[in-house]
Amino acid sequence: MRQTLIATCCVMAVCIAIAVLHAQPASTTTTEQLTPIQLPAPQTEGGMPLMQALKARRSTRQFSDKKLPPQVLSNLLWAAWGVNR
Repeated sequence: MRQTLIATCCVMAVCIAIAVLHAQPASTTTTEQLTPIQLPAPQTEGGMPLMQALKARRSTRQFSDKKLPPQVLSNLLWAAWGVNR
């Protein structure tokens, strides 16, 4: 289930990150407002095979205001970044 969520939410995570970056006021620099956070390493083992995840994917139009746990955020950002080597 978690792998299906990761497969279907990669684009959403990137869009959220872009929206957060664009929401910063233009009067101050990014370095003054953003501080790096340490995320756990992405979980790249286990889960369902790729083809099963793609077959099971569904689009949703419901969004929550709950914060993503650091592990889920790390997994989504790793998957959306596209660099895996």
